[in-house]
Amino acid sequence: MNNILIIGLGNIGSRHLEGILKIREKINIFILDVKDKKIELTKQKSNKFFFYYYDINALKNIKFNIVIIATDSKPRFFLLNKILKKNTIRNIIFEKVVFQSSSQFKSALKIIKKKNINAWVNCTRRCMKFFKYLKKLFQNEHSIHIKFISSKWEMGSNLIHYIDLFDYLIKKKTNYIFDNNHLQKKFFISKRGNYHEFFGKIKILNNNNSLVTQNNIKNTKPNLTIKSKNIKISIDLSKNKKNVQIKRKNHKIRYINFEHELVSNITKQNIKKILQNQLIDLASLRESWQHHKILFKIFNNHLEKIKRKKYKYCPIS
Repeated sequence: MNNILIIGLGNIGSRHLEGILKIREKINIFILDVKDKKIELTKQKSNKFFFYYYDINALKNIKFNIVIIATDSKPRFFLLNKILKKNTIRNIIFEKVVFQSSSQFKSALKIIKKKNINAWVNCTRRCMKFFKYLKKLFQNEHSIHIKFISSKWEMGSNLIHYIDLFDYLIKKKTNYIFDNNHLQKKFFISKRGNYHEFFGKIKILNNNNSLVTQNNIKNTKPNLTIKSKNIKISIDLSKNKKNVQIKRKNHKIRYINFEHELVSNITKQNIKKILQNQLIDLASLRESWQHHKILFKIFNNHLEKIKRKKYKYCPIS
């Protein structure tokens, strides 16, 4: 019987649980959460058995096929070490932002390599059919430029999704270079708790490619533009069905719609593939470390200029 552990049953952890419940295979579902979360009786299926824990120390001597760590970033490194000390794990999916420092990443990667664990980060755009289509569409383009503008979209927490998409679409990759001089000269407290939030514009360069993201305080219609010499994609993200305009050199303008695939459906597909020993499309933890390093530099550099002190950990989640 397959054993799957979800650590953290908040909003995103609940979406992972929904995905697992859609799988036909018999599964033991272990849930670790400090708060009392009621699981609806309708979810108690004959091929699923639930084990609920409040204390991580009670989880021991269990062989987990898959562990999903869906907590905030701050406790995640501690929880990873704790769960690995007394249990065996084959595969881990981390929610983002994964950790708060490169040193935590290095330590985690060392442990995971030693224990021969497969590990991925749940930046899901590269799992979506629409973005797979875009990757094929831009595959022969030498430089790609991405621009995302919206308001109050929690840049600290969600910029990693756009860095991951940027890395997924571009071909030739070198070191990341960033410009954070257009961030507002102050920071804000995130609604996620004691984490920081940022407004303004960030530009990231890699080889001949660029990523620009802008978070406005004033209401701004969300728009994502991806363009190259021969192609321009413009996506209106303000509706459930996203309106996409596609301009290609020597082609008529096309309009299509796409819908963001549900996290639960992506989880379902990824879990099924992992249980069948198939590859999944998420970035590995090692790949995502490269994305997180630039993330830490951008925000810590900005905070250090404001507060005039060094930051060992990046206070984002």
